[in-house]
Amino acid sequence: MKWDFGDKTFSTKVKNVTHIYSKPGFYTVRLILYNNNRSDTVSTVIDIKNPKADFSVTDVCENESVQFINKTIDTSINNFRWKFGDGQSSLLNSPSHLYTIGGVSQTFNVTFVIQTKEGCSDSIIKAVTVNANPVSDFNFTLNQNKVDFEAVQNGNTSYKWTFGNGDSAISSQKNYSYTYSKLNKNYTACLNTINPAGCFSKTCKEISVTVGISFKSKNAGFNLFPNPNSGKFTIEIDNPGNEVSIEVYNQIGELVRKMKSFDKVTMVDLSLSYGIYLVRVRNGNEVWDQKILLNF
Repeated sequence: MKWDFGDKTFSTKVKNVTHIYSKPGFYTVRLILYNNNRSDTVSTVIDIKNPKADFSVTDVCENESVQFINKTIDTSINNFRWKFGDGQSSLLNSPSHLYTIGGVSQTFNVTFVIQTKEGCSDSIIKAVTVNANPVSDFNFTLNQNKVDFEAVQNGNTSYKWTFGNGDSAISSQKNYSYTYSKLNKNYTACLNTINPAGCFSKTCKEISVTVGISFKSKNAGFNLFPNPNSGKFTIEIDNPGNEVSIEVYNQIGELVRKMKSFDKVTMVDLSLSYGIYLVRVRNGNEVWDQKILLNF
């Protein structure tokens, strides 16, 4: 008998044979039998498949899902398997996956395996990077109505500051100074940072802009200075009576400190956190209030 596999022929007396094709395609296979100088032929057409796995993927920022797009062109494929490189997997055609990176950029090798109904398979490996978001936290220092801002992270592409009053500024440096024109107000200042990978994050903080003035009360002699201060300040009373008390209230009206004074000059030392407080001085039947800003 003689076998013609479409890409190769050979003669043999063995009934069952095996042949490996080097290329995919349609092949006409013929079996030719001989008997006393007579021959007979039977043939069939076979389809040799060689599936090629392929997919597309784009790097993302932290907390964004990665979308994997299956680009394999073969309708006979009915089995897909994805290994995302972090111990997780999927059997979907074009899955999405959310990686956990904990604030540190990481690259994962993703394996995609396909298989046809006939059992033919192929695989491909591609890398995807999940970029960490920048740190947008910042510190600030108040000097009356001037605020010096400083982002905690260097090396970002852009630092966009919004000051809570409609003004904003974009800088390539992490430091920025801004002077508020309207005083004795609270503003919500925000920093939006963008890193070289194009990832961004935003942090907002409340800023109390208060310019303190040492002044004399219209009704009596009362003076408080300096203001703002670090918690240490002086209170002067021109005519202190026999019952003088000093009370300090926080912004929600809670009494946080109370003391008595019988001197014309009283040195006050508060161990309180940053913020705005109300100092109330009671001198007999007279009561004077003064807001102060503790700025460390």
